[in-house]
Amino acid sequence: MESSSARVRRRRSAHAIAVTGAATPLGRIVVDLLRETPSGPIVTAIEHLPADFAHDLAGIDTVVHLATDRSAATPTATRRAINVDGTEALLDAAVAAGVS
Repeated sequence: MESSSARVRRRRSAHAIAVTGAATPLGRIVVDLLRETPSGPIVTAIEHLPADFAHDLAGIDTVVHLATDRSAATPTATRRAINVDGTEALLDAAVAAGVS
């Protein structure tokens, strides 16, 4: 999958948050709320889950995982690859990157 992420820096903060599924309606709300927080965190909006999570998780303290495929039109095996296998890969990468 293609990686499309944007790092937005607010006032200097010790906390960095990555939000997966940032292009979804819920993801946009979460990213906007985080960005509007005074003295808020550094927000990395991840719109599409990349093949290699390590790059996008470097320096991240917290991951908010909202990426999912709930479409009944998506074949079951594809939905499982996105929802289950993708989440497992994200969690493995988060642990490896030292995300708390």
